[in-house]
Amino acid sequence: MFGGISLNPNFSFPVWIVGDSYIRRAFRRSKVSVGKNLGLTADITWFGVGGLRWGSFVCLLNSLLRSRPAPNVLVMHVGGNDLGQLKGVELVRQMKGYLLQVHERYPTVKLVFSCINMRRVWRYGPPSKVNNARVFVSNVMSTFVGTLGGVEIRHPEIKHDSAGMFLEDGVHLTDSGHDIFITNLQGGIRRALEH
Repeated sequence: MFGGISLNPNFSFPVWIVGDSYIRRAFRRSKVSVGKNLGLTADITWFGVGGLRWGSFVCLLNSLLRSRPAPNVLVMHVGGNDLGQLKGVELVRQMKGYLLQVHERYPTVKLVFSCINMRRVWRYGPPSKVNNARVFVSNVMSTFVGTLGGVEIRHPEIKHDSAGMFLEDGVHLTDSGHDIFITNLQGGIRRALEH
């Protein structure tokens, strides 16, 4: 069911996945693995921008919402590039304020927060400090999106010490890492469509 409507295999729900290079790279991987729509009854449009930070995400989403009909489901994977440059408390304040505005303006859009995953390398600070901020932001935003009727996506299998998970840069995922990430996205979108 989506908003009281039975999911019809002949009808595709519009879904946007918006985020940083993880999204851009996951889209490329999905095209050769499960397909751009992740095997779901959805019409998924991917908007992945390398190096995307929260302020640029807001500009991008505002532009998309002005130029296209709003989707049924909005998946967001953003915030990792802000960690170490912006305090976690400030990042959460900005995220909550903006997402509350989006929810109030588009109450039928199901918000899905893809938690910030672990990395081997954090570019803007000591790994333990940045990882603590990552956990804080992910936990607070997961709870907040839930209060708006949204869904969280966690990535517990993506660990900084997992062999074969990351490319040499310690930030981006290998194909096997992307397969896990994509499976998690798929599960979160499915929950949002059925919720």
